[in-house]
Amino acid sequence: MTGERIDSWEQGWWDEPGRIHHVLYVYRWPDGTERRSHLTLRMFELDELRQLFAAAGWRIVREAEDFVGTPLSGRPLKWVGARA
Repeated sequence: MTGERIDSWEQGWWDEPGRIHHVLYVYRWPDGTERRSHLTLRMFELDELRQLFAAAGWRIVREAEDFVGTPLSGRPLKWVGARA
């Protein structure tokens, strides 16, 4: 790390037919140099994801959300799995 300040921002868009969420992160240094990182995130409906998880031989052993202290809801964001 150099300690110099950089500006950063992100752009996102949804590809409905492909079910892909695109996220583009842009980082700009004081000299104007830019670095871009483009993520393509395949999205699944929750029921479909559960079926794929089970079909691959995994079972969900714990569900949690992102932040410490956040109570579990009916729609957890994180799964901890183990081979079935």
